[in-house]
Amino acid sequence: VLTFVFTLVVLSSASAGNWNQSSSSAEGFFCEPSSSGPFTSFGKKIEHRTHSSGVIEFPGRYELPQNLKPCPNDKTLSSHYMKWLGEIYKPNQQVLAADNPSTFKSALSDNQFLDEQLQYNGILSYLFYSNGTIIHDGIAPQARFNFTLDNETEFRSNSVGKSVVSYLIGHAVCEGYMNSLDEPLSSWPVLDNTLYSNLKLIDVLNMRAGDHLVVTEAKGFVKTGRWFNPVSIKSAAENELKGTKPEPNKKYNYNGFATNVAMNFMVFKVGDNWQSFLNKIFREKIKIQSRFIIMKANGYDADGTAWYSAYANRYDYLRIAEAMMKDWQNNTCVGKYLKEVYQRKKQKDKMSWIFDKHPKQVRDSGGFASHYGGQFHFNYRGMTKRTIIGMDGYGGQSILIDIENSRIVVVNAASTNYDWYELVYQPIKTGKLRQK
Repeated sequence: VLTFVFTLVVLSSASAGNWNQSSSSAEGFFCEPSSSGPFTSFGKKIEHRTHSSGVIEFPGRYELPQNLKPCPNDKTLSSHYMKWLGEIYKPNQQVLAADNPSTFKSALSDNQFLDEQLQYNGILSYLFYSNGTIIHDGIAPQARFNFTLDNETEFRSNSVGKSVVSYLIGHAVCEGYMNSLDEPLSSWPVLDNTLYSNLKLIDVLNMRAGDHLVVTEAKGFVKTGRWFNPVSIKSAAENELKGTKPEPNKKYNYNGFATNVAMNFMVFKVGDNWQSFLNKIFREKIKIQSRFIIMKANGYDADGTAWYSAYANRYDYLRIAEAMMKDWQNNTCVGKYLKEVYQRKKQKDKMSWIFDKHPKQVRDSGGFASHYGGQFHFNYRGMTKRTIIGMDGYGGQSILIDIENSRIVVVNAASTNYDWYELVYQPIKTGKLRQK
């Protein structure tokens, strides 16, 4: 089927592949040393203003737009990332570092290509792990940015946090707080008289809740235009969701509110044990090195204030990914949960992944997974016969796990402008990072 699509598809300016055109030369994707616009995001021209400080502002946008062409300068990257780091001081829940953090073996080698990517592009941190050993470890030069950038920096997860939520749900199922992926959401009173009370857990985890006329990732709540992340589930239920029913056509509708519903349902089911539940996973099992921060919306906890966005240091993201991989490989109860979400994955809408390009042609994009299940991306172009678990977040956050070959790549980034193909895709596929 994929061969047929590649042969017959006619590219247009609206196709997914044409959103992200970038250099496909042998040198790879690199940002120009200086860039001031005009700017496009996903191929569409966007307004910008350049301040006397050199920081480029995009009016009406809190976040730095994705897939910017040309690349934003370092002052702009720094300004926007500092806003993310400032959110740590908003309402949150924390898990403290383990008393005895787990350690990694290292067999590091210099890599010119990685060094250059960290010097010029939007990538902040890079880790390549293979068979229990960190092979490549890089962090962008501190001199590029105004915020502290080191091994203790607490990087924002963005939608990588969605996958972490699912991993926590696997533990909640295994510890008996929930029965299965088919647990009805109707037991949580906060969801009464909303479309979600008619659903099962798997519906929201697969982003197929029949909620596409109510909430979208692009518009937030369709009825009011309110953005969903700083909103409690109760507030949404009493305003945007009251009296809604799921659409019969439960098509793929990727949005953060569905994750927040799943997360807060889990918090409700775990109940008073929530903090000890988190401690058991992060401190006792994963054995994190620094604190793990889960963001919260305003309101009372009983109203559903948990938010999937999280903060962790670079090595703790690797620890979380390694724990997932080992659960799968060792066929633990949580590993069986991960295998079930893999088996129950569904194909995405074609416009939500790059179906008409090879990764080498669109080097600075990670949208090459054709399936989604349980808050994970699956079936990566060119590796569909292998079990690759993908986690992807706004601004270029990327974690890929190769189950069969015990490989993990973890990227934290300030923007999508880096060579995802060479730094993430190729090392997972071949086991090697290009040298130069």
